[in-house]
Amino acid sequence: MGEFEDLPKSTKRKLVKLMARISEKSYRRGVQQALAVGFTHKSVSDWRYGDMNKSKGIDTPCTFSTKDRFFQQNSEITQVGFREG
Repeated sequence: MGEFEDLPKSTKRKLVKLMARISEKSYRRGVQQALAVGFTHKSVSDWRYGDMNKSKGIDTPCTFSTKDRFFQQNSEITQVGFREG
């Protein structure tokens, strides 16, 4: 608990951005692997490797940032010293 509380805020922001992008890349890789279930997109490559700051839904347009998705799906990150925003 609170292991990263003492890091400077700028460092925490950079780490959260990096972790969110890694999470988004993993999500997109999983979707790419699921092409057999009927996922279609005009360019799978664009979808997978595009802007990592926006989270892309497979069945709806993007409505939130990668960091928002990251915090929604990994709420325990706040327990070790990272905060949303």
